[in-house]
Amino acid sequence: MAQSLSFIICTECGKLEQLSILLARSIRRFGGALRDAPIISYQPRPGPAIARATARQFDRLQVVHRAEPLNLDYPDYAVANKPLANARAERDVDSDCLAFLDSDQVMLGEPSRLVLSADHDVGIRPVAMKGVGSGGPDDPNDAYWTRLYDLVGATQRTYLTSVVDKQRIVSYFNSGLVTVRREAGIFTAWAENFRTVMRAGLTPPPGVFYVEQSSLAATVAAVGARVLILPESYNYPQNLRERIAPEDGITDARRLVTAHYHGRRSLVDLIDANRQINPEVSRWLSAQMDELGIRPRTVRGRLTHLRYKLRQHAGRRRRRRAGAA
Repeated sequence: MAQSLSFIICTECGKLEQLSILLARSIRRFGGALRDAPIISYQPRPGPAIARATARQFDRLQVVHRAEPLNLDYPDYAVANKPLANARAERDVDSDCLAFLDSDQVMLGEPSRLVLSADHDVGIRPVAMKGVGSGGPDDPNDAYWTRLYDLVGATQRTYLTSVVDKQRIVSYFNSGLVTVRREAGIFTAWAENFRTVMRAGLTPPPGVFYVEQSSLAATVAAVGARVLILPESYNYPQNLRERIAPEDGITDARRLVTAHYHGRRSLVDLIDANRQINPEVSRWLSAQMDELGIRPRTVRGRLTHLRYKLRQHAGRRRRRRAGAA
């Protein structure tokens, strides 16, 4: 029997609305056999509702949006939304596999590898850069990983190589694209371990931002998950393309499954790189960016950009007021 899959994303008022619409549109256009798979959007922090225009777009794209107060304890830590929303999806969404994607990605090919076989519990990519990762006992970051492993009950270390700077590190994965077999309970364990680490006040040297991602890696180790390292065409770090070795780089969008662009400039770079070799994708992305106000070139696009920017500020003000109450 074929395994079913649902896509999970997070959407809050402001620019994430633009990005989530673009991601959903790209899934529906380029997702191949999975183009009609369910897409569930979570809004885990209290704040203004998504715009009516966004809700209408979600309806057209058959995206189910759920505004639930899942992230009440960490309102100033946006990426805490990921483990908390995914844990809820693991409980509520009736699919064999769940694939979480950061909204600042576009899908450009059929993501067939996200549907995991019985041989794997999680599919994921290594981090692009070593960052807070540890190269082993002599690494300055290793004290953090040792304590992190102790907190979540992980005992067995494995190693991998980071994608861009080619460092051998204790297995550390990018949380921008994670697919799991729901029955393995990895997202639920991730949320529990994330809360444990936050309560302990354990952070890597740069600060709290990387707790969400490093706690995922520690969870994968703690539960003994069978890991599928997804191909390089998945969660491709488009923002670091110029730093990727030529033999490892991907320019032609026809070779990409998902491009993780992290910002408008990198998405423009993807468009420019494909004007000649893949003009269909280039034209489509350019039109989407204007319509959604991500790179506005028309009056309509500029107005859309302004509306989302104002909503972004309104959401921040509301969360600050809630935190001060």
